[in-house]
Amino acid sequence: MKEKGSYMNDIKALMMSEYIYSFGDKKGGEYMNNIGTVDRIIRFVIGLAIVAVALYYKSWWGLVGLEIGFTGLLGWSPIYKLFDISTGGIRGSHGSVV
Repeated sequence: MKEKGSYMNDIKALMMSEYIYSFGDKKGGEYMNNIGTVDRIIRFVIGLAIVAVALYYKSWWGLVGLEIGFTGLLGWSPIYKLFDISTGGIRGSHGSVV
């Protein structure tokens, strides 16, 4: 049986793993960030506004706002990937834009 501190070390290692820490397409050892900084900010603000209005009116449109806001937080959009659009750059293994 593992010691209590050992589980915490496993969790920390998992959290710092590039599979959890980085999102998007891997290209040459780096991850593609297909949403740029300005686009991310706009998506997050609009997503938050849609969620707020949807909660006020008790509408399912909040789910759309969550998707828009979440892609803004992640910096990667599956819709952009589908149409091969990119407004972002290449991220290193720790998430910083190169």
